[in-house]
Amino acid sequence: MPEQGREPKRYPGLDLLRTLAIVLVVIGHTTSAYNSERNNTTANLEYRVLLLGGKGVDLFFVLSGWLLGKQLMQELKGTGSIDLRRFWYRRWLRTLPAYYAVLALQVAWQLYRGNHDLSVSYLFFGQTYLTTMPFFGISWSLCVEEHFYLLVVPTLWLFWRVPSSRWLAPLLLILPLVCRFFGWYSSN
Repeated sequence: MPEQGREPKRYPGLDLLRTLAIVLVVIGHTTSAYNSERNNTTANLEYRVLLLGGKGVDLFFVLSGWLLGKQLMQELKGTGSIDLRRFWYRRWLRTLPAYYAVLALQVAWQLYRGNHDLSVSYLFFGQTYLTTMPFFGISWSLCVEEHFYLLVVPTLWLFWRVPSSRWLAPLLLILPLVCRFFGWYSSN
């Protein structure tokens, strides 16, 4: 954990990966926003480029998990515990105000367009559990991030306090790959 008043050590390689992730996501969103079905070849190329945005999101998730995990493990090693309230407060202070501001704009737009079929799931990051997201589809990635914030500290604490539970770590890391392999993430 960095000392008070000191900036955490920067890793230029991680900054480069973060930049790459941003570029991939921007390319994916740009392709999606300006997608045209002029001909089948163009549509296939645009679809392949669009998939790069998903790779950028995956890269963001890996980087966030690694960086947060490293900070949390340093705190755990240094103090023997993790200040859960402080962790959640800092994480949510960074994400929730912007999320709820954009959500309010999205809801206002939906109401203006006459869509009154709004789900309360969006308030509690439950929209990823809906079979279809009627609007604000891009918010799925923040849902995953918020669920990660809720679970990462209790999981690390469990592994630290109960060493016999550490066998679960590889299982938790493999589980998303298994779900993706069997297509369980798809709503189709």
